[in-house]
Amino acid sequence: MANSRERTFAEKVSTWVQIIGIVVATVWGAYTFIYKEITIPRSAPINVSVNLELKKIGTTMTNVYDRPGSIIDVEMQISMKNPSSRKVDLLPSVWIAYGYTVAATKFESIDSFATRATVLLKYPLGFVERGFTRTSKTVLSTGRLFTDTYLKPNETVARTHILHIPANIYDVLEVVCIFPSAADASKLEIEWNLDSNRVLNDVWFHLDRKGRRTLISPDELEYYSKPPFECQYSRSVSQISLR
Repeated sequence: MANSRERTFAEKVSTWVQIIGIVVATVWGAYTFIYKEITIPRSAPINVSVNLELKKIGTTMTNVYDRPGSIIDVEMQISMKNPSSRKVDLLPSVWIAYGYTVAATKFESIDSFATRATVLLKYPLGFVERGFTRTSKTVLSTGRLFTDTYLKPNETVARTHILHIPANIYDVLEVVCIFPSAADASKLEIEWNLDSNRVLNDVWFHLDRKGRRTLISPDELEYYSKPPFECQYSRSVSQISLR
């Protein structure tokens, strides 16, 4: 009888050990799945990568400003990809094209050049040349880029646009593309305007539950760069010669 009781107790212990093992394995599996498939992706930063290419594709003789002239056709190819593991919300993206004229100047001394370079390199995308200068900057065209409101992980959107530039006026064409994005843009709106200094400016608004807008000041934008919004900018700039 004792042996039978001992076997029964041992069987119960074994059964409970198996049950506990199954529960522990199930809990561990569920935790691992949630951690790998949900927690890690949600904690990963959002990101978008941008590719911008400009290419002259032809010159057409036509009437320019009511007189015979030529138009340079420039192909603008732009694509944007979400390489992150999270969905990215897209806010209105824009592009603007500038025409530059270039003039030759006296080939300055290295000391004079170094002084100008030190000052100019404090600004984004600044550069200087010895013996040449850009004498003017003219806005040629601008517009919206994509109508998409979000990108899934590894999703790409692309667009091709043809720009028409009057020939023999500008030496360099520059296109600037700006892409605002966020982890959650459901309560955000952006409007764009072009100021007298030829610069595109963004105006941000916060939406309440009824869709009413409140202007977001520049000082408040730092708050929206953090979770849950995680607002950010991607920018791409490309130039080609029009000669």
